[in-house]
Amino acid sequence: MQSNSDRPVLICDAMNLFVRSYCAYPTMSAHGYQMGGAIGFLKTLRRIVAEIQPSAVYVCWEGGGSSRRRKLLSSYKLNSAPGKLN
Repeated sequence: MQSNSDRPVLICDAMNLFVRSYCAYPTMSAHGYQMGGAIGFLKTLRRIVAEIQPSAVYVCWEGGGSSRRRKLLSSYKLNSAPGKLN
């Protein structure tokens, strides 16, 4: 096993991974709730961590943009409205 300084850091775009999992895993709970996003997200993240064995994992959820960034660049996220999933 590599030392921590030799191992990569994993930064996960959580919303992207969640949406991909939501579409790929049609898992439903016993009460009829869609669970594929959460289950697929955790399974995929666990698999990636096992394969890469990073020294650290950062999971980042994007909150729809930043007013500070929009002041710097007015076109920030201008055309990035999410499409319908299903």
